[in-house]
Amino acid sequence: MRDVRKTPIALTVVSVVFLLGGIGTLIQILMAFRHGQFSIDTGILGIPIFFGLRSYSALWRTIALCLLWLGLILSPVIAALALFNKMPVDFNLFGQHVAAIPSFWLPIATIPFFVLLLWEYRVLTRPDIRVLFLPISRPPDASPNVDANASNVGG
Repeated sequence: MRDVRKTPIALTVVSVVFLLGGIGTLIQILMAFRHGQFSIDTGILGIPIFFGLRSYSALWRTIALCLLWLGLILSPVIAALALFNKMPVDFNLFGQHVAAIPSFWLPIATIPFFVLLLWEYRVLTRPDIRVLFLPISRPPDASPNVDANASNVGG
């Protein structure tokens, strides 16, 4: 049976954000490997999360929510730690050192990241989207194993 549920635009955007994050992480891992380093990052889960969200998998939605919770907890912690750090922070792009920036910029940079995570969490927990991840159930009278005429046999 073909799944005929319509994907809301917000869910599409969230799944694409996970995909882009996963692809970025994959590039970062490959660049590190190219320089003789081995790296593992949970961001790589963004790729299967994309496909899981697109196919309405409750498991992948739960994994996405767990990663969002992790980000929602860690981003303020990182911002707070950066406030007390007086050393410049290395800025890397795809595993390549780009610049050393003053540490006071890190809390400022975490604000839009935190807002994005909060929005993604809100989208995945909205009732109209949450219901998409529930199994599709058939009406009780549509069961293929029950014959309506056979119930009164011998009565």
